[in-house]
Amino acid sequence: MAGLLTCLKHMMFARQADTAGLSRSCRTQSGLRAMSRGGSRNLAIVVAGVMAILTGESGRAGEPVMALTGLNSAFVQTFDSFEGTFGSLPTGFSVSKDGGNVMGEGDGDFRGISRGNVTAGGCYAWAVGETNRALGYQPTADEFTPGFFQLAISNATDRPVRYVAVSYIVVWQNNADRSSSLELFFSSDGAALEPVSGSLFVTPGPKAECSKWSSREFEFTICLECPLRPGGIIRLRWLGDDSGGSGSRDEYGLDRVAIRAKASLGTVFCVF
Repeated sequence: MAGLLTCLKHMMFARQADTAGLSRSCRTQSGLRAMSRGGSRNLAIVVAGVMAILTGESGRAGEPVMALTGLNSAFVQTFDSFEGTFGSLPTGFSVSKDGGNVMGEGDGDFRGISRGNVTAGGCYAWAVGETNRALGYQPTADEFTPGFFQLAISNATDRPVRYVAVSYIVVWQNNADRSSSLELFFSSDGAALEPVSGSLFVTPGPKAECSKWSSREFEFTICLECPLRPGGIIRLRWLGDDSGGSGSRDEYGLDRVAIRAKASLGTVFCVF
C-alpha cells in the first residue's frame, strides 16, 4: 500500500510538471505552423443538436455546430466560398452584430462580397486577394460595437478533449480614424467565457493615406480545466468592439481558422 501511495504522489507531481507555467486556463503558444498548409480534413461537418447527449450540453436553438470526429488532426476552415450571405457561412460559424443575438437569414445585414472601402455597415466576405476571402464586418455606431464571430465545436470522438490548438489570421484595412479591437474568448460546456491571453488585437489609427489589406496570424493552445467530454461543446468567440479614436471605423475580419484537439500531453507510467 505504501508503494502504491508513493506511486500516486509521483504521478500527481508528474502531472503538475506537465502543466507547469500554464495559467489557470493553460493558454500557451502552439506549434500550429508545423501543420500542413493543405490541412488534413478529418473532421465531419454536422448540424447543431445532434451531439451532447452525454453531458446535457447541446447546440442552442438554431446554433450551427461543427463536429470534431478525430484527434491530433488539423481542421482548416477558409472562407473562400463565403459569399457574404447567411446561407454561405461555414458550418459551425455564426455572427452577432450586437454582441448578444446571432444574426439570421432575414436580418438583412449580410452585404455580399466586397474588396473594402464600403460605407454601409454589415457582414461582408472581404475579397482580400484574387481568390482569397475573409469573414468580416464593417462596424458602425450601432453594429459590431460590440459584436462577434463564433465557432461552436462538438466533441464527437469517444475520448475527452483536454487541449484545443487554434490558429487564425486577422485581416484589416486601416481606412478610418477610429481603431477597433478583436479578442478571442472560449467557453466549454456552457461555462462563462474566458479570454485567451495575448489574443487582443487592435487595428492601427489614424487612417493610412493609402490603405490596403493587412494581416496577422495568431496561434494558441487552450488547455481546458475540465476536459471536454464526448458530446460536449466548446465555443470560440472573437469579440469585436471600438478601441480608440473617433469617426468612422476600420474594416476587419477572420481568415483561415485552424483547429486541432488533443486528449492529453502524454501518459505517465509508474513502475514499483
